[in-house]
Amino acid sequence: MKKAASYILIAIVIVSCSKSSTTPPSPAETNATLLAGTNGSIKTWAIAKISQTKNGNDNGSIVPGSGQNDISPCVSDNLFQFSNNSVQSYKVTEGSVNCLSGTYPSTIEEGNWAFTHDGKSLLIDGSVYPDDTEFNDPNTFGLAFIILAEGQALNVVSLTSSSLVLSYSYSLNSDNYVMTLSFTKVN
Repeated sequence: MKKAASYILIAIVIVSCSKSSTTPPSPAETNATLLAGTNGSIKTWAIAKISQTKNGNDNGSIVPGSGQNDISPCVSDNLFQFSNNSVQSYKVTEGSVNCLSGTYPSTIEEGNWAFTHDGKSLLIDGSVYPDDTEFNDPNTFGLAFIILAEGQALNVVSLTSSSLVLSYSYSLNSDNYVMTLSFTKVN
């Protein structure tokens, strides 16, 4: 009996030690689950709001043509799909309203994604299928695509299981801009 109690005590100590040595998920792993679901899952997002500030204007001033009410239906119905799979795949598909003139495949952007270890930046590497002239279409703001940030890290402003806000900076004609893209979970 004494021997059995010793074995039980040893087993309890081993189990409790193994539980305490389990490390919590990294911020990147936590954000990956929020963005794409658990391993093997897929989450789909749609743009809810686009804003752009110029030259660090902190008053919340938005560059004309980039406010929430200005989002073209051809952009707001696009679907941004993130898969939590072995390659962390990503794609954007056109919704029912097509922004692009001509004939293009329904998948307009695809590639892979990853978070930096601290979870503060989202990296996307991929291909955009429409030609460069489509980025200059004022109806799309050139914003229908996340990769437009040209490989730079996208700042994760906030991320929950149903809301995603990303931002990135760029310069054009000696002006500095900050683009903010807000998404809501579709499925």
